[in-house]
Amino acid sequence: MKLWDFLARRMRAHASLPAFADGTSYAALLSLVEARAKTCGGSGRLIPVARHLRREQAVEILAVLASGNAAVPLDLAYGAKRFEAVWRRIAEGGERCPDLAFVLFTSGTSGDPKGVMLTDENILENLRMIERYFPLEAGERLLIARPLVHAAVLTGELLYGLCRGACLSFYEETFQPSRLRREIEARSVSVLCGTPTLFAHLAAVSRGKPCGLKRCAISGERLFPETAQKIAAAFPGVRFYHVYGLTEHAPRAAALPPEEFLSRAGSVGRLLPGVEGRIADDGELLLRSPCVMKGYFGDPAATAAKIEGGWLKTGDLVRQDAGGYLYILGRKDGMLIRCGVNILPEEIEEAASACPGVRACAVCGEADETKGQKITLFFQGEVLPGKVRAFLAERLAAYLMPDAVRRAEDLPVSPGGKRMRKC
Repeated sequence: MKLWDFLARRMRAHASLPAFADGTSYAALLSLVEARAKTCGGSGRLIPVARHLRREQAVEILAVLASGNAAVPLDLAYGAKRFEAVWRRIAEGGERCPDLAFVLFTSGTSGDPKGVMLTDENILENLRMIERYFPLEAGERLLIARPLVHAAVLTGELLYGLCRGACLSFYEETFQPSRLRREIEARSVSVLCGTPTLFAHLAAVSRGKPCGLKRCAISGERLFPETAQKIAAAFPGVRFYHVYGLTEHAPRAAALPPEEFLSRAGSVGRLLPGVEGRIADDGELLLRSPCVMKGYFGDPAATAAKIEGGWLKTGDLVRQDAGGYLYILGRKDGMLIRCGVNILPEEIEEAASACPGVRACAVCGEADETKGQKITLFFQGEVLPGKVRAFLAERLAAYLMPDAVRRAEDLPVSPGGKRMRKC
């Protein structure tokens, strides 16, 4: 089945309900999408979609799908160099696949961005997986607060929301926790998805005051137990799902239900039905399922390095307990090396997040002639750097202690809210 055929059928079932918070009904949205689809032309092509407003980008993405082409969502915040790199990959790739739904370009922080090819089947299977664990009622208000270029947002929020008949609104402003909270209240939002960093900032300005949220999904980076406790305390009564996935898996692969959000804090839960997993000798999580990407666009060598014997190499280092619950330890490619010693930045961040007065933190590595890398801990909060350092000294082995501890107005995070590892 084509992805658009599935979406259109689901959307028609909610024809009279509002699809967007501005009052656009599902019937009106379908008409708009089908009209714009006629302007796309052909089929089996890659069509880049870049718009200033997320609402408009969402409509254009749907139109590309309806036309039988594959959408390549792009973020105008990429900058000229990244845009140039993406356009070059599209022009040079040469692949045209009728079964493609999306090509999503990864961050490319360590080199040229890679285009993840996701098929109709990849997305459809992932939507079915999400439907099994994350309830969403027709008419519920879901706020999309992150760029649509991310698989978690595209599949888990936009497409899933439309499948379930949700009323979608789009946060179009630069991220500011207090402004986002006001938007949640003003629009009567009940469902929100985001990274631990997003929710930690939102928790800091909420301070336990109800804002209307009922269900939230947290993903995108490691969630430390202390951070989970702070978030839960700031939003009493809200049901939090901790979920795990990656772009190359369309994206969802595991989920922790709200009933275990605190009792198993730090775990991303168990693999979803239909997803097989095993842990390699070096601790890397490998996945096999119908959601595994077709490959990297125009890059068979990178595809072969990422998928071996049908198993997707996630790049995530994990441990699994006797109950099958997964705990993410860090990124295989995010390892910092100082004086020849491998250091997982997440170990330092987990310790720092428990320090009273620290709201959020991020560890970065910087090239150093004598050490190979210097390690800096950036944090936000009402506490002096010296107190944070003293707190860490009591809890971390000497080899894990950062070279510098600095309070910062803004943490080094990507546009999608993930921690950056370079100073």
